[in-house]
Amino acid sequence: MPGYQMAIAPPIRTRIDMLTTGVRTPVGVKVFGPDLAEIERLSIALEGMLRSVPGTRSTFAERQTGREYIDVVPDREAIARYGLSVRDVHDVVEAAVGGMAVSTVIAGRSRFSINLRYAADYRADPDSLRRILIPVASSEPVGEAEPGGAGAGSSPAGNSAQGAMGGSGMGGGGAGRTGMRVGSPGGASPAPAMGAPAASAPDPSDRWRPSGATVPLGAIADVRVVTGPPMIKDENGVLVGYVFADIDASQRDLGGWVSDARAVVARQLSLPPGYRLQWTGQYEFMAEMQARMAWVVPLTLLLVVFLLRRAMRGWAQTGLVLTSLPFALIGSVWLLHLRHYNVSTAVWVGLIAVIGTASETGILMVEFLDQAVSLRQKDKASLDVRDVDEAVVEGASSRVRPIVMSVASTVLGLLPLLWEAGPGADVSARIAAPVVGGLVSCLALTLLVLPAAYAVWRRRQIRRGGIDGPPEAEGVAPA
Repeated sequence: MPGYQMAIAPPIRTRIDMLTTGVRTPVGVKVFGPDLAEIERLSIALEGMLRSVPGTRSTFAERQTGREYIDVVPDREAIARYGLSVRDVHDVVEAAVGGMAVSTVIAGRSRFSINLRYAADYRADPDSLRRILIPVASSEPVGEAEPGGAGAGSSPAGNSAQGAMGGSGMGGGGAGRTGMRVGSPGGASPAPAMGAPAASAPDPSDRWRPSGATVPLGAIADVRVVTGPPMIKDENGVLVGYVFADIDASQRDLGGWVSDARAVVARQLSLPPGYRLQWTGQYEFMAEMQARMAWVVPLTLLLVVFLLRRAMRGWAQTGLVLTSLPFALIGSVWLLHLRHYNVSTAVWVGLIAVIGTASETGILMVEFLDQAVSLRQKDKASLDVRDVDEAVVEGASSRVRPIVMSVASTVLGLLPLLWEAGPGADVSARIAAPVVGGLVSCLALTLLVLPAAYAVWRRRQIRRGGIDGPPEAEGVAPA
């Protein structure tokens, strides 16, 4: 359907994405700039570019224009000719179109506001708005006009004032300016009759009265239909527009898609001065995780090496345990490939878990091999190659059942997660897959490769001079 962005996701996940990243799709692009029209142009261009990236399900750019508005632009010269101000015009338009609260009805504990405005038929289209009548203030003083002169008026005390400009003042018609005092500046009122009371000064607020004259809004303002933005968004004081991109997670991983999209945008889009792009969405969390892992993982490995060195009391045993890590990751990578899982945060969690499990099994095997060699060394002052081979076979054989049981219990417990299809299965399966695949390859390594590597190391020691002294001197933990 035109105008609809097809990003189908669970409602709770969509709401969480909206609250945390501001976009409801896995990836979004924010276009910052000073002009909404240019932001819309860049957003539409990005919409077409991102659609060509492999793995894109749909893209949609928010339109910054397209909403129709009615603008009332006052003509200041025309307003001045009628003695009005821009505020007078705005007040009438506000009351006639938008409504104005004029009073409140009190009914017990309830309060109801009384709003006054034109009926719908009188404000339904621009032509109706142009016929809105603006009242024009009268230029005549308050009081009844004397029949003898057009420019005369009676004060509340009965005194008359005669205009000095040929008897034709600026009264009636409403053509005078609001607040302008009418009458001859050089004329004088006749003296009051003998014995008559002196006239009191009129109240300035009562000097003028409405004349009943009106002018249509179209005569003093330009009423026109314009196109504007349906919503104005800004971040940190800068205007912004959003481009949404939905990705098919079964075809592409988030990081790889963003890398390809960045390359396409850098090659095809030229940003004007003052405009910039910001990639957001779930990719933002992944970028933060990668930046954090860049120093957390090396630091963790250094701590693991330090602890292994203190526990194994020898660099050779520490190296043998560390060699189990890449072999364990081989099974994880193969199972991820067979399940068509892409790299994600859940996958990284599973890889970290399998590394820890592989280290435990490696430590267990090396420790029992050292104990077997230590027992052989107590019977003989020096060991030969045959003694080392027998000790390795004895130590490895005693650990077959415990290691197989430990690995089997973990694998069998995680296997159902690989075929689960309920809520949260997409995350749990990607955590379990690296662990299951890594433990299977780690089992083969621990039972076959690690004892063989240990025997090779001990044989080289014997060829260089034999294993002399207690096991502690050779870096072997005591049994």
